[in-house]
Amino acid sequence: MNNNSKQIYNYTVILEKEEQRSKFRKLLTVINLWEIEAETVFEQKSRVVGATSNAVLADGFEGKARPKS
Repeated sequence: MNNNSKQIYNYTVILEKEEQRSKFRKLLTVINLWEIEAETVFEQKSRVVGATSNAVLADGFEGKARPKS
């Protein structure tokens, strides 16, 4: 992971199961604990995530997290 990344990546995350939402919240918590200059926002209605990090947020969600166009 590039801890010096300043570029902002926006993801639309479709989480269909409570289990996935729980894992997603845990992932955001871990990112904050790592202090990798990640700024995360979770909005339940739009389900949009903005993060200053690499594409780590897209991993592990069975292709349901993808960069916004």
